[in-house]
Amino acid sequence: MLMGRRSMRTNSRTPARNQDEREAVEREFWSHSNDERPGVESVRVLAWKLAESRVFLEKLESFHERFAAAKVIVELGAGQGWASCIVADQFPDAVVLTTDIATDALRSNPWWQRVIGACPTGSSAMRSSETALRDASADLVFVFAAAHHFADHQATLSEIRRVLKPGGCAVYLHEPACKRWLYPLAYRRVNNKRVEVPEDLLLLDRVVEQAGLAGPLATVIPAPTTTFRGEIETIYYAILKRVSLLQRMLPCTVDIVFEKR
Repeated sequence: MLMGRRSMRTNSRTPARNQDEREAVEREFWSHSNDERPGVESVRVLAWKLAESRVFLEKLESFHERFAAAKVIVELGAGQGWASCIVADQFPDAVVLTTDIATDALRSNPWWQRVIGACPTGSSAMRSSETALRDASADLVFVFAAAHHFADHQATLSEIRRVLKPGGCAVYLHEPACKRWLYPLAYRRVNNKRVEVPEDLLLLDRVVEQAGLAGPLATVIPAPTTTFRGEIETIYYAILKRVSLLQRMLPCTVDIVFEKR
């Protein structure tokens, strides 16, 4: 129904060879992870994702009007697609399509359908920058805490603009981001936290610039939250919530809205 051309997780201007390597690592993770490979219904993953869903539900509340008005909703970089299941539950009248680079990630979606009690309309393995969606076929495209994996943001944003209907929008939700001068330090930190797959942060100035070149109008919304944080992170984000100036100076989670002009 929505298909017609060709998806995936990938970060900024990575050469094609490195992009392929990154994508291979991601696919390998979803295929062979002890807790997240197909067929494994891990209590550890269940607890982690349900805790993470508290943040996602906060985002759905913040952007409720946009989701409620959308008849066709697409998730990019969905992993196992649990967020799409929540969207299908919260907005049952919408067509919800979940996508990810890794077929083996999406093979676990039926488990989340049973856990959440709702299922997306369909799922497909595809690059974020190279989807199989028809032109002007989606009202809303969303990404939850995955856009920092995308290898080619400008191509992804061009693709988003292509698939959005006139007046449609895309939202990057709960994305780690920072200014260029702090990027090396922040990059080392996020990669020390999780070594299984490459991690990254969005460079805000670059994403806004890429959006301008690709077409959508970008609005960055600093969105610090203390929900589902470790002890030190809770203190850090509590300070950011109180001091708005620091939200635009220091590494901070953000939401970004892209409007199709």
